[in-house]
Amino acid sequence: MSITVVISAQVSDFDLWKSKFDGLEDQRIAAGINARAYRNPDKPNTSYVIGMFCIASTRSTWNRMALNSTWDKLCNGKASKLLRAP
Repeated sequence: MSITVVISAQVSDFDLWKSKFDGLEDQRIAAGINARAYRNPDKPNTSYVIGMFCIASTRSTWNRMALNSTWDKLCNGKASKLLRAP
């Protein structure tokens, strides 16, 4: 089973934010996350991340920590509360 996450965030500089997002690709892969970033064409400072990961990848403590850390970095510290696994 997989989970799809859609995150919307306001950014001051989309190109700078996107370069940081792209720089975290290795961490996303290690955490089992497949994610892409998009810019809202009508609101250039609004970014969207659409990501998908297998729920099985959250079973180990290490994978939960990696997953939370990666999403947290993508969401400026606001994601880990949403992604805590029991």
